[in-house]
Amino acid sequence: MKVYTIKHFLLLIIMLRGIICFSQNNNLRVQNDTIKLNTVVVIAKLPVPQKIKKDFFEHNDILITYIYEDGWILFFEGGMTELWIDNYMPSNEETRTDFKSYSGMFDNKYWRRDYYQKCKIYYDEVLPKTKSKYDGILNNIKIMGE
Repeated sequence: MKVYTIKHFLLLIIMLRGIICFSQNNNLRVQNDTIKLNTVVVIAKLPVPQKIKKDFFEHNDILITYIYEDGWILFFEGGMTELWIDNYMPSNEETRTDFKSYSGMFDNKYWRRDYYQKCKIYYDEVLPKTKSKYDGILNNIKIMGE
């Protein structure tokens, strides 16, 4: 029979605490974001990005890009600037009263563009194994101020 000492129990507690903290941190990897464009506010539940990039163009156009390891999410408001993704040929199209959605593949990665009245929301460079994650993100976005 093996005898356990206080050291063994302390080590076990420390290891269990580390496992619990690790699982809690994974749950915190998704955050509710409020993205302010020029005239609308986008509310989205987004994973924590590796990088956020803001670009401003002529005519008051704004592009905010969330960059991830497995894809990008872009928030755009403006009418005078055309993005590269606007030139992709869609294989799927969906039209509803409040928006139009186009999607497809380019270079073996998925893309999607959703057109609302005052803004466009895209994903691009999405790996096939994570497409459903990005579809879920775009499907649950709320636009305020339209």
